Parts: sequence; structure tokens; C-alpha cells
Amino acid sequence: MSNILRIELTDDQRGELHILLARRDLTRSTRLRAECIRFHDGGIEALPDAPRLGRPAKVLGGADRAALAEVLDRSAAAGVTWTVPALREWLRE
Repeated sequence: MSNILRIELTDDQRGELHILLARRDLTRSTRLRAECIRFHDGGIEALPDAPRLGRPAKVLGGADRAALAEVLDRSAAAGVTWTVPALREWLRE
């Protein structure tokens, strides 16, 4: 005998769930239950990450990523370990 609860939401219920999850005053257990319902209904794509404050991250192009990878590989071969602040400062120069 399975104890797995399976549910299907109507479009109205999905809308109510979306509104519920936008609230900031939910208890941890209420938020977890609502997120479980969202996950069950839509899979991992239905669990968007919370919006982050600040400027959106920039995505590097393929050439930039390749150049950065080369710098990091050469540095590692030379025994140099970069910290993020040091690398950021070096890239600014």
C-alpha cells in the first residue's frame, strides 16, 4: 500500500499557489508544502530561484570563457591560486 499523495491542480488553484508562494510571511512548513505541490505539478522547472537583489549577472561569451579558462589553467600549472577579488582586480587592469 502506497502512502504517496497525488494531486492535480486546476488553473485557478495554480494561480492561488503562485500568489501564496509570492508572500514573504509564510511559515517554513507552509512554504515547503506549497513548494512540494509546485514541484509535483511542474517538475524542477516549476521551482524558480528567488529573485536576487542587485544588478543581474553578465554572461560571458564563448571567447571570453575560453580566454578565462586558459588564464586559470596556466595559473594552476604555475602553482598560482586565484581568489575571486584578486582575479576581478587583475581582469580590471
